[in-house]
Amino acid sequence: MIYKNVDIQETIDLINNHGKRVGILAFDLSKQLDLPDKYWFLNYIAGRWHDFGKIAIPFYILNKPTRLSIHECEIMKKHPTYSYALLNLCGFGMYVKKAILYHHEDYCGTGYPYGLAKENIPLSSRILRICDIYDALTEDRVYRDKLSYHMALSIMDKDCNNGKLDYHIYSVFKTMMRSRTVNTYSQIYRTGSW
Repeated sequence: MIYKNVDIQETIDLINNHGKRVGILAFDLSKQLDLPDKYWFLNYIAGRWHDFGKIAIPFYILNKPTRLSIHECEIMKKHPTYSYALLNLCGFGMYVKKAILYHHEDYCGTGYPYGLAKENIPLSSRILRICDIYDALTEDRVYRDKLSYHMALSIMDKDCNNGKLDYHIYSVFKTMMRSRTVNTYSQIYRTGSW
């Protein structure tokens, strides 16, 4: 298949903008969880780059307007591994790489790529999981329109009740979103001395 440069650039922009928003949410959630401030920024970086590996996923899969086939889903599920490998080449630290590698693991053990559960999933990955789901639900996708804040939290409530999300982290996230104490992109760099 041949793709137009503008289509490829739009896909890169979508991955980039989604990463920025997930990073901001991860930063703020880390702060709300009372983590030491160095983890606020590390979780921002992990959120920022969590989908970097999608550049290795075929364009037609990333932009398919209908449900993915089983084969296409299996290809898409490789993106955390690709993200890990690319960030490894770039010299990122293990904390950020592990956060990214496991960001699709479900708390109950049904996620991917390894089916980890509960405390076997790094805290950073559990944070990213929640932030990633929220942003994915509240942004336009090629296969559906964005959902409202309320609808997104309703879906996430069900995921939490089904054991897919860490209950404690999700409770803090929900409180944070209800109080709208979310930083802007520029505020992150003024928070500490990195």
